[in-house]
Amino acid sequence: MNTKTGKWEPLTHSVGPDVNEFRVPKLKEGEDYKFRVRAENDQGLSDPLDSDRATKAKNPFGTLSVKLSTKTVMIVVVVVVVVVVVVVVVVVVVVVVVVVELQCFGPRRRLCSTSSSSLTVRRTRLSTVGDQAFPVANARTWNSLPQHVTSAPSVSVFQGRLKAFLFRRSFP
Repeated sequence: MNTKTGKWEPLTHSVGPDVNEFRVPKLKEGEDYKFRVRAENDQGLSDPLDSDRATKAKNPFGTLSVKLSTKTVMIVVVVVVVVVVVVVVVVVVVVVVVVVELQCFGPRRRLCSTSSSSLTVRRTRLSTVGDQAFPVANARTWNSLPQHVTSAPSVSVFQGRLKAFLFRRSFP
């Protein structure tokens, strides 16, 4: 019974004989409640047993409050600082490795902003197989095109110039 309203709210729920606690749903936190329990067995329903005093409903998890000593706080701060330093070091190492890798290999083709639009042809060890690899054949084919075809300002202009070049080369 909610002591504010004075109304009993029935809760029909069966529990086993070994259960000695039960969570009642839909209680309003901070309000007082009295409870009435009835047992039922083969003989029938027992008389109700009412609680002597009201119980205040509260959050079962409560609020978290931790009192830490100064030493504990200092240890936590040191651990956090060490973790932050380790993360920063790892990030710096990763950035250095990436920069070194980029400098070692460099770009495979020149930037569009350069005056020449030719690609760098990769060196191969096997002239029979390596020269036929897509990156090598692609770069050689691109470099064999005339400057006015490769310097087209858009894809559609490039396609038109490429068709005209290939047509003139095939049918002189």
